[in-house]
Amino acid sequence: MINTLGDQALPEVRKVFPGIPWYTLVQLAYAEAMDIDTDPRRTAIWQLQQTLTGHQLIAELSPSEPTLVVAGSQEDGTRTLTVRCDHRASDEGRLWFAVEADGSEPRPLAEVTRIIDAVTGILSARIAEPGWAELSQ
Repeated sequence: MINTLGDQALPEVRKVFPGIPWYTLVQLAYAEAMDIDTDPRRTAIWQLQQTLTGHQLIAELSPSEPTLVVAGSQEDGTRTLTVRCDHRASDEGRLWFAVEADGSEPRPLAEVTRIIDAVTGILSARIAEPGWAELSQ
């Protein structure tokens, strides 16, 4: 059943998520066929959250927005970050992650297909000095 379902929906889902593993696409296709919300922004932020959790970071998903909060710690001097996923107008509407800290404006981090770059950027932003957003642009 799932192979048939995946075969029907996979081409459309692959257009939205180039480079995402096939098993994830099949899960998305199944969710779409079952009329489950498959907002690509929420799916991408969930995948990022799973990757960050695998790196022993505490990352909490927002229940209503395509965002997550990566917890910082006073013990090791890291900062809490908010990561958002949205369409980036300057890149033909492709999905991107953006990060903000200390009330700064969201800074583009990486396209959603570049999860490792996003994780590297998050790890760097957690330890950066205040004002990191202004210096890095």
